[in-house]
This record gives sequence, structure tokens and C-alpha cells, in this order.
Amino acid sequence: MTDDDEPTFRARLDHAGVFWGVEQVPALAPGDVPVPVDCDLRPGAYRWDAGTRRFEPLPRQRQCAAPAAPTLEEAFAALLEHGPGHPTVLAWRGWFDNSVDGTET
Repeated sequence: MTDDDEPTFRARLDHAGVFWGVEQVPALAPGDVPVPVDCDLRPGAYRWDAGTRRFEPLPRQRQCAAPAAPTLEEAFAALLEHGPGHPTVLAWRGWFDNSVDGTET
């Protein structure tokens, strides 16, 4: 097998450049970020920085459990405006409770 026969993988990034996994593609398109298939970055915890051409870890409060999941800032704003039962607050709390730093309640 030659290098040309090797499968090509790219990072799945959301609109903010947050890493959400790896996907195989026939060829890289402009703007794609090539990664190895065994890339061990945790989804939702790193952001692609096009300026430095590397993944940067996100601070814990900026990490998300899923694409479009609320950040700490969004959850806090929803808490202040709508109270603790708001879906945005509950979604963030679900992530926190299941994260490495959180504790089950």
C-alpha cells in the first residue's frame, strides 16, 4: 500500500472550530484539518486555532458536551434570566455532573 492509498481523515469542527471527532473523507478540501484516525483529543474540549495551526485546549467552563451544547456563560445567563429549571441550565449541569471535575448529585 502506498501513501496515496492511505485513508484520509479530517477533524470534525463546529462553527467555532471546536473539535467533535474524526471522519474519513476521500480527499481533503480547502479548510479541512487533517488528523490521524487515532486522534485522542476529547470532543468538545479543544478548538482549532487556524493562526497557530494547532488544537488549543479550551478552559473547562468553555467546554461543551455536544455541538451547540451550552457553555458556562450561556447557562449562567439562563439561570439568572429564567431560573434553575431552564433547559439550558439543566443541559450544562448534566455535562458538569458527568465530567471528570463534576460530582454526581
